[in-house]
Amino acid sequence: LKKFVGSNGDDSKKKIRTEDGTYLPATYKSGRYEKWQKKQKLEYQNNDEEETIDTRIKKQDFRRRSGNRKRRRRNKTENKEEKAPRSELKTSEQILKQRNRKAKIQSYQLYRRQQNMKKRLTKKRKTDLSY
Repeated sequence: LKKFVGSNGDDSKKKIRTEDGTYLPATYKSGRYEKWQKKQKLEYQNNDEEETIDTRIKKQDFRRRSGNRKRRRRNKTENKEEKAPRSELKTSEQILKQRNRKAKIQSYQLYRRQQNMKKRLTKKRKTDLSY
């Protein structure tokens, strides 16, 4: 049988355990969040009620502008359809120009391929010699 001797007064006070494990009275408030909020000048805003006239106007302007963009695109495509199609036949000059471009690109690619092969061979030799 155990006898109840008496309370030391801690039971009546509510305590909160902090992140680092210390116990603080429940009434203790640091006020850090409120201080931070004032520094940052942030306030909870309900967008439905406290929306200013300027923001409404800006939103409306943006909607109008974005709508115009879509219309412009549509108009451009319609105008293209009205224009006469380009001739599908190429002139001899165009054909020669295209062939020269292609030959130039291919010769450069061949040159680069050869240079890269040389690099690979030298790297391979260096790794073989190191073992």
